[in-house]
Amino acid sequence: MAALAQVCTEGGHYRWQTLGDKPRVVEHWTSDGEHYHFRYDLDSRTSWAT
Repeated sequence: MAALAQVCTEGGHYRWQTLGDKPRVVEHWTSDGEHYHFRYDLDSRTSWAT
């Protein structure tokens, strides 16, 4: 999925990156100003969203 349409907003977008051998979302943003970055430490099975 690269984009999402919702009734309450004009939509959201996703940027994916292959980390290890699996695709993961590394960025998400919406047309109303939300913006998140995701980081992953696959060895310790930890993720962060900022």
